[in-house]
Amino acid sequence: MRMWKYGVIVLAVMVAFAGFYATEATAAAKWQLKHATYATAEHPYTKIAQGFADRISKATNGQVEIKIYPNASLCSGADQFTSTAMGVADVTDLLSDYLVGQIDMIGLGSVPMSFDSKKAGEAGEAGRPILTKRLERENLVYLYTYDYLPNVLFLKADKKTLSEMQGAKVRGSGIFPIDMQKAVGMVPVKMGTSEIYMSVNTGLVEGGMTGVLSWRSNKLNDVLKYIYPTPIPCIGFVVMNKDTFDSFPPEIQKTVISEAKKYAPVANKMIHDAEAAGFKEATEKLGCKVMKWSNADKAKWIKEGKTIREKYLSTCSEEALAFWKVLQKYPMKF
Repeated sequence: MRMWKYGVIVLAVMVAFAGFYATEATAAAKWQLKHATYATAEHPYTKIAQGFADRISKATNGQVEIKIYPNASLCSGADQFTSTAMGVADVTDLLSDYLVGQIDMIGLGSVPMSFDSKKAGEAGEAGRPILTKRLERENLVYLYTYDYLPNVLFLKADKKTLSEMQGAKVRGSGIFPIDMQKAVGMVPVKMGTSEIYMSVNTGLVEGGMTGVLSWRSNKLNDVLKYIYPTPIPCIGFVVMNKDTFDSFPPEIQKTVISEAKKYAPVANKMIHDAEAAGFKEATEKLGCKVMKWSNADKAKWIKEGKTIREKYLSTCSEEALAFWKVLQKYPMKF
């Protein structure tokens, strides 16, 4: 009987300690943040966001917890900037093309022929003082940058030259991709990525311009098997609501920025590993083919891209031009 009573006491003590530590673990997350993304839960963008959240949790001993809201469940991709500035979301990634005409400096990240986006992490770090100062005016704190991968032209049929593509209806999204399509003779058709598959099957479009990760995640490789590179980069600027950041004590603020700096190259590598794996699977197993432009066609893309770029540079702000000087250190290879 005594042994039985002793066992009950030990069990009660264990339960009490377990409850105590569980309460302590829950209480440890003093700041619970929301990260908004339009990408699916399985998308590399979301995995990058989760990787950063895990890193911050560990570095702050669980005091800062970031929960990811994928699939535009918190706000649409186009609204991520406004929602985070207002505090609806605490963290998000600003897609450069969405902010053309709103924040010139961010818009530069998707200007044709602007820079080598494979160096996005490095460029973002080199421009940290400029980006930090500019984004603070929007109630945002700059964290880090990574490559969203360039826009790629995917076609249903093998069209070896630009002349064969004259008048072709191709899905376009974003100011610069559409400008480039028009400049080289295509007819852009605006639609969401999820609409491309059906639009190709119904003959509404002959192809689409998007990133390789979106092409794969939406199974567009089934209908758009020919892959053509373009000189249009894309970049993601990861930011935090400034009010949220200011609520942290100085040591937590320092930790968040320090971890963001270290995470940028990690995020960039994750993206390019995913890109390489996607191309490898598509070309080796799914019957897709990466095409090469002729020298004449490549020169056409470059010429038109530079024209669009110079037009943007002629109208953007002085502070944006300061960031442009940073980007020039990482010239695009096309």
